[in-house]
Amino acid sequence: MQDDVLQNALDYLLLVKSKLEAQKLTLDNQLNGINHAIEALGGDQKFQDNSGIVGKTINIELNQVNDDTLKYNKDGFLTDKFLYVLSREKRFLHFREAAECIIEIENIVGDKVALVKDLASKISSATTFLKKKGTIVKIRPTNKNQDTFWGRPEWLDENGKILEGYYYDKKRLYSNKTTTHRI
Repeated sequence: MQDDVLQNALDYLLLVKSKLEAQKLTLDNQLNGINHAIEALGGDQKFQDNSGIVGKTINIELNQVNDDTLKYNKDGFLTDKFLYVLSREKRFLHFREAAECIIEIENIVGDKVALVKDLASKISSATTFLKKKGTIVKIRPTNKNQDTFWGRPEWLDENGKILEGYYYDKKRLYSNKTTTHRI
């Protein structure tokens, strides 16, 4: 009995550690993005994760630093890979579509249908905290769960309608398909 309690405590701590490592990686990616943006603007200030800011002050608006400055990390967490793909595609995506992008970026070979299905399922699970935090939002143009697309909240207007340029690919709607084999 005591061994079970200890094992449960250990499992919980490992889960917390994993989540903290994911947050650190996200912050490191953001710092890298800010540093790349500063360099692109001709600045020499560097942000560091251990000591704050060093170097000269540069006047930079944080909204000038966007997701384009972030790099894809093949060894990174699935949540970061998903956010990268969203930023790269700049539109609402189906999890299967995001999975296809990740498979393409990482040059993963194998049975495409099986790979996409498996990775899409993992993306759905991995992005749970992004959904809860409101980092990503869903839209469902039909009443079918399969027709759910994910994007950034800023891609919606105040009425929850998709802003111009961020529309999902209508060919991805399951309700438009007539076959049972889908990717």
